[in-house]
Amino acid sequence: MKPVSFLLCLIFLVVGFRESVQGRPLSVSKPDPRNAAATARWLVAQNSWGVLNTISSELGGAPFGNVVSFSDGSPNEGRGIPYFYLTALDPTAKNALKDGRASLTVSEYPLGTCGKIDPENPTCAKLTLTGKLKIVEEKSDEAQYAKSALFTKHPEMKTWPKSHKFQFFKLEIENIFLIDWFGGPKPLTPEQYLHPKTIESQSSFLLLEAVESEVSSKTLQVWSWKLSTATLLIVWKLRLQSAQETMTLQASSFAVGMPALAPPRLGRSRHSCVVRAKVEPLDKSVEIMRKFSEQYARRSGTYFCVDKGVTSVVIKGLADHKDSLGAPLCPCRHYDDKAAEAAQGFWNCPCVPMRERKECHCMLFLTPENDFAGTDQSISLEEIRESTANM
Repeated sequence: MKPVSFLLCLIFLVVGFRESVQGRPLSVSKPDPRNAAATARWLVAQNSWGVLNTISSELGGAPFGNVVSFSDGSPNEGRGIPYFYLTALDPTAKNALKDGRASLTVSEYPLGTCGKIDPENPTCAKLTLTGKLKIVEEKSDEAQYAKSALFTKHPEMKTWPKSHKFQFFKLEIENIFLIDWFGGPKPLTPEQYLHPKTIESQSSFLLLEAVESEVSSKTLQVWSWKLSTATLLIVWKLRLQSAQETMTLQASSFAVGMPALAPPRLGRSRHSCVVRAKVEPLDKSVEIMRKFSEQYARRSGTYFCVDKGVTSVVIKGLADHKDSLGAPLCPCRHYDDKAAEAAQGFWNCPCVPMRERKECHCMLFLTPENDFAGTDQSISLEEIRESTANM
């Protein structure tokens, strides 16, 4: 073969391959794992194919999985709804016309952002959308949208044989299964998925920003905390009266982390949990975290501990981390690298377990049925000062 002919063939192959699927460029990085809706939308927007499962009558009602191409919209304009271009000559569309129940599964792994970890590793996100696979009404605005979305991302579809009678389908989402971090599937409703700005995790950070802005605009009452040592000792004192006995929280020091998923059980012996912080927090940061804690408790339907001493030292610990790390990292855990943890965000208050399952490791936000929940959703600066005065 002549060099020129070989070069032309090579160019044709490269161009032809690139035109086959217009995968969305990864101009948008992977969202924070705390933001379940954004992560799910990112997976659908960035992927160009997935496994579409339908109910097969020919297999006695067994599930039938098939690799299919899809698109949720033009680049940067996706709606989150997967659209498909299918023919009834294929089992998938044939099954859907008889029984619309279906699910679409996509993974982060094909995007190349999982690194060297296994595709089943929880940090390599995977998503399954379940619902009804339905034909998009012909000559409707949605049909035009589906056509544009699919043909933009999959130009080859334009040349598929008309005799096969391809039709536009969509998945009407009824249930969402998402794993993008440790701790099990993320609770995510179709409404939250389709309108991600409404999710609680985003609103909680907007709440913190609003509180911070409010506090910054006011002159704060200056008050100081006297510390007896070079390092701040935050002592958890949980005094619960029962038969004239004081029960206090038993936990190890920060050298051994406390259980991550639920508050530890309390015994009748007196113990304390010592938390060390290096710098005394600023008054402004304490006020910000105090107001944020009050508002988040009301918003989440949770309550402060019956002993305000617990609430006080946790708020002060959050304020300390806000000053030193730039984020309210949970003060009740051990970290090998606090700065890295704060940047990653998983344990920044309100942490992921709190937002998803209302499990607060610090016992700052307690559900009403918790044995140690009080009846208050407010705490004053005077109470915080009084509770921590002798530390």
